[in-house]
Amino acid sequence: MKRIVLLLLATLLAPPAQMQADMILTYGGALTAADPVFNRPSSASSVSDIGSAVVFNTATFTTNSFSGVYSILGDYRGPGGLSDGFLFLYTSFNPAAPLAGLVAGDDDFSISGSSPFAASFLADATSFGSAVNGNQLILNANTTYTIVLSGFANDDFGAFNVAVTAVPEPGTIAVGLGALALAAWTFRRRRGATHAG
Repeated sequence: MKRIVLLLLATLLAPPAQMQADMILTYGGALTAADPVFNRPSSASSVSDIGSAVVFNTATFTTNSFSGVYSILGDYRGPGGLSDGFLFLYTSFNPAAPLAGLVAGDDDFSISGSSPFAASFLADATSFGSAVNGNQLILNANTTYTIVLSGFANDDFGAFNVAVTAVPEPGTIAVGLGALALAAWTFRRRRGATHAG
């Protein structure tokens, strides 16, 4: 009986998949003058007059089977890094219609050399789009998104790295801890009943 209870405790101690930060995508590359160009957005409703023909790079990813908070980081701080980057997120991307399908955009003002949609904060007031909710990036379950990484101005080139992570929600962590507490209580109660008999 003790072996079964210990096995149950070990199973409950292993965090559920949704409790752990789940890496969805990592990729790197470099923006060069040979890349395609588009007129990047400057907000959810307007395009830039500075970045009218910025080079861009794209990657797609599909979210997990639950809606929630995701973290996306465009990092340009490595050797030969992109001089001034801008990160966008689309449900579908058409460079000829840069506002269609746009759900999030972020410049690199608050953390120099990176454009973060972080779990606990958005970079600053330059973050925009329908997926930006308060201080978080909220994405739908089982949905394919396109990341578009570009420069701020037409002559911004250089290397970049992008990471997309699903972030565990506090409620999910609380459920896991509650299950662990229940298992511990059950174990102590059974143990007490065994010693009493």
